[in-house]
Parts: sequence; C-alpha cells; structure tokens
Amino acid sequence: MTDTSQTIPRPITMLAVRELIAECVGVELEEVTPTARFTDDLGGESIDVIDLAFRLEKAFHIKSPFKALNNDELWERDASGRLTPGAQELIRTKLPFLNIAQLESATGAFSPISLLTTELIYQMSLHAAAN
Repeated sequence: MTDTSQTIPRPITMLAVRELIAECVGVELEEVTPTARFTDDLGGESIDVIDLAFRLEKAFHIKSPFKALNNDELWERDASGRLTPGAQELIRTKLPFLNIAQLESATGAFSPISLLTTELIYQMSLHAAAN
C-alpha cells in the first residue's frame, strides 16, 4: 500500500480534472468537455460526487472542493424566489467563480449538484488548493 502523504500532488490542470471525472463516471475523456454537466450530460450521481471528491483529494492533496456546496445558507431564497443578499454575499466569498445571475434563473426544486460542470469542478479544485 502506498502512503499518499509521501506522494507529490498532481498539478491541477483541466486535463487532469477531466481524466478524474472520466474515470469516476466511466465515460470517454472526449465526453468530458468544460461545459459537460456532471449529472445531466455525464450520468454522474450523488454517490459519484463523493467518489470524485476522494479522487480530487488524493490526486491534488486538497480538501473536498464540494463541501462548500452543502451550506444551506448559500441557497437561501426570499419569498420571490431570488437569492437573499446574505446568500449572494456568501457565494461571492466562498464560491467566487459561481455565476450569481445563472443561479437566479434556477427555479423550482434546486440541487447544488446540478450546477457541477467540468469547468466548475476545475475552478472549485483550484479554489480549494488556494485556501
């Protein structure tokens, strides 16, 4: 068994993230485009997000980049369905790469996992490495 604490982390590149996603959900690398949605386009499920988090942690020596998505305060909406000012501020500070305007257009039942694209996973990994 290899001691991962002694291994050198891989550089966080778009290609490296794409490879990990492809391995995780069992698709060809060519399918994992920057705009590919983890669930809708690549067939990933919530259990696959957990698997991917472990793969990212191991490969890049980072904490799970997805933990921030589980903060209910990030998704708090007012009576009209818009993100509250507090939620918008949290998103700006904790997940600055998320597009608030795009989040505002999401209506009905909302699942943070539905936001995950290859590009977003890459950005979240970079953010986790910097913090």
